Amino acid sequence: MTTMVSIAEAVQETSYSHEHINWLVRTGKVVGRKAGTFWIVDLDSLKEYEQRMKELGTRKHSPAKSA
Repeated sequence: MTTMVSIAEAVQETSYSHEHINWLVRTGKVVGRKAGTFWIVDLDSLKEYEQRMKELGTRKHSPAKSA
């Protein structure tokens, strides 16, 4: 089941800032959508993204990284 939360709530659950989560949603890196005048995000999708980034470590910034 999908857990949709406000970005403010997602900030409390992750290490990301409000601005970064908003960017992740707008660029399609995590699942989310605009609901009226604010954005909501799929918390599971965001946590999965955060875990992938932790596993990549500094390799996430390498142009030679593999997909």
